[in-house]
Amino acid sequence: MLDHEPKIRAICDGLVDARGGQRGTCDFVRDVAAPLPMIVIGDLLGVEPADRDKLLRWSDDLIEGTSMSAPPEVMMRAMRAFEEYAEYHRRVVGRPPRCARATT
Repeated sequence: MLDHEPKIRAICDGLVDARGGQRGTCDFVRDVAAPLPMIVIGDLLGVEPADRDKLLRWSDDLIEGTSMSAPPEVMMRAMRAFEEYAEYHRRVVGRPPRCARATT
């Protein structure tokens, strides 16, 4: 895990600068704690930075859809998110990691 620390620190700095720098304040949970795990895990899986927002949206929609009291439109969003993520996973995550692709 220590090998990843410099990269994670840089990601945190970037999140704070991007979100907090625009508004002059930073909501730590919304601006750092929520996207950070998705970014780190996505990087480990080979997800391109441009796709991070999609991953976070899919995750949010899937979580909302787990409620037994979720309205039908939330359940439909969750099902659509699952389908989109499954297709994305087959297409992108199944590839070798970027470091492996760069050496082949």
